[in-house]
This record gives sequence, structure tokens and C-alpha cells, in this order.
Amino acid sequence: MALLLECLINLSEKAGNLARIIRSEHTLFKLLVQRKDDVQKNDDSFVEDFKTLGDVLIQEMIRHEIEAQFSDLAERVYGEETNKFTNTLGETVTVTIQPTPPETASVLNRVLNGNTEAATLLAEALHREVTCDVGSKVKELGLELDMKRLGIWIDPIDGTSEFIKGTSDVTPIDGIYPNGLQCALVLVGVFDTVTGEPVMGVVNQPFAEFKDGRWYGRFLWGVCHNGITASSFTSVNNSQDSMSFITSRSEQEEYTSRLQQIGNLRSSCGAGYKILCAIEGFIDSYFVSRGQTYKWDTCAPHALLRSIGGGIVDFEATLRKYNESRDINTATQELVYHKPDDEMSDLKTRWSNSGGLVAYTDYSSLQKVFAAFSSRL
Repeated sequence: MALLLECLINLSEKAGNLARIIRSEHTLFKLLVQRKDDVQKNDDSFVEDFKTLGDVLIQEMIRHEIEAQFSDLAERVYGEETNKFTNTLGETVTVTIQPTPPETASVLNRVLNGNTEAATLLAEALHREVTCDVGSKVKELGLELDMKRLGIWIDPIDGTSEFIKGTSDVTPIDGIYPNGLQCALVLVGVFDTVTGEPVMGVVNQPFAEFKDGRWYGRFLWGVCHNGITASSFTSVNNSQDSMSFITSRSEQEEYTSRLQQIGNLRSSCGAGYKILCAIEGFIDSYFVSRGQTYKWDTCAPHALLRSIGGGIVDFEATLRKYNESRDINTATQELVYHKPDDEMSDLKTRWSNSGGLVAYTDYSSLQKVFAAFSSRL
């Protein structure tokens, strides 16, 4: 496990470095952005839904590196983006990481309409070795994992719209950024392909702090498998005097009004970032009423939550059970990652968390959420 976790941490940092390079080069950044077509849009409510070559490159870079180091995992690395990108000439290019920087630059040159300078810059970043101090807790992890039972979900840049807007002067409120580059995260989650449980997660925040004229990132990780838990946290902030919740700004009023009856309500951007706010103790729970999030959004932070005693349950399924018995069985209602919620669903919604979700830090806060929505009120 230690070798895989160390690999994923380094890859997340390499991805974060690439995201910073893309944002810092204005001319390059303008070349990389294109709107997602209708089939690829996550949800009709997201008016501005983009993909960037940065998304595709990060995803393919992680896939390429995992294949090189853990061949047993290569066929079970999944992500949000397709690896096809259409340039301004209408040519569709399949983006893959090649053995050498010049070969990768040649592929990218086609995407970038012959912009050799930009293609070379990106290729060099993709092939650059990046290592970071993962700490002794990672290196000393002794839990063995069967690689043939593992799969990986990647969200190369969760909060893409915030990454594209590039707002950098947002002031956090009680530790939470309502929007901005801080909401853009790299998410890498490992799950058990038999049970669907998230067993390991790495969350990288490429734009965590702006200092001395440049951005600095950070990474967090968590492991929970066979009763063994470990994480990068030394402590979790739980200093709030009352219950607090976070939702998206598009959440329906019939649900937000219930939450406001039992606590404070906040909003922010990016599913991964909102779960991170729960992980770090700024809020008790993240609530989504419908299928607006996807397996790649939640797998990594779900593993981190489990490592500190929390989790993520399916909202609709858990509410039905709660209305029947006034009890919550997290063992059966937790989100799983090895199969779609509905095998017959279309391409747009196949890997959505279709019943909505409640991400929680402890069981008591979870119970209070469902008590607020119970039909027996």
C-alpha cells in the first residue's frame, strides 16, 4: 500500500504543478479551453461546463504513470474526461503520453494548431520527475492490498469552472472559500472492485496559498481498509458551536430551508472542495439532493472521510430506510464505486451519484440531517 500511496501523492503533485503552469501562461491557457459538448456535460444545470486540455493531460499522465509502475492496475483507471480533443481546425486528436517529451510535444502540437512553444512547455512538464516529502506515516504503512482488486477514479481538475475563471483574491469566511482557485482540486481515489468501497484517497489543492508572487499547493491523503485507518491529519477542526452544512448554490429551496432550521448553511463551488470542508471540520455535512455529483468527484474525498470516522451515504436510499425504521445503516447506504447506480442509465448519467448524497463527519450529525428530512416530522 505504501508504494501505491506514495506514487499517487507524487502524481497528484505533478498534476498540481501542471495546473499551475497552465494558469500562469495566459496565452497557453486561452488555447486550452473549450466547452464540453452536450453529451459530455455533467448536468444541464451547469451552464458553464468546460473541459480543458489540462484535464485530459492530467488524467492521461496519471494513467500512463500508473501503467508504468503498477501494470495490474492499468486497465482499471477511470476518469471524467475522454482523451479526445478537438482543435480549432475541427481535427480530433487522441491525446496520449508518449515515451519521450518530443514525441508527446508532437501530439500536443496538433491539438494546439502548430503552437510548438506551448506544446513543448506542456510536454516538458508532463515528463518532468516530481517527488515530494510524503512523510513517515506513508512510508511506514504496512497494509497489503491485492492490486487485482483495485480500481482508480480520477478527477483531473474538480471545480473546472473555478480553474478557468481564475479568481485569486477571494477571502475565506470561517475557513471556507465561497469560490475561487482554491476550490479547484486534483482527486485520485482507489476503490475495491468487488465491494465498491473507497480504500485510499489523495486530494491535491494546487492553489492553496498565494505567496511571494506565486501559488503553492498542498496534498492530503487517507486510507481505510479492513479496519485499518490512517491519514495525513494530525487533528481535525471541530470548533463550531452549532451544526453547519454546505451545499451548491443551485440546491433546491425545499431542502435548504430544512437544513437552515437545524443549523447554519454555507455554499461553495466544486463537489470535492465542499467535501474537503467537511474533512477539515469547517462544516458538519455536505448535502446534495439529486444526481449532480459523479463517482470521480467523490471517491477520493470519501476515502479521506472514512479514514477519520465519517463517510458519504446515498441521500434518497438512506431517507427511505430512515422513514421506515428511524435508523441509518451506513454499512449498506454508503456510496460504492464499482458499478453504476443504474445499469440502464444513459451516457450522461451513468456514473452519477443519482440519489444525491450526504457527506458527514460523524454519525450524530448524519442522524440530525435525516431527522430534518424525515416524513414523520
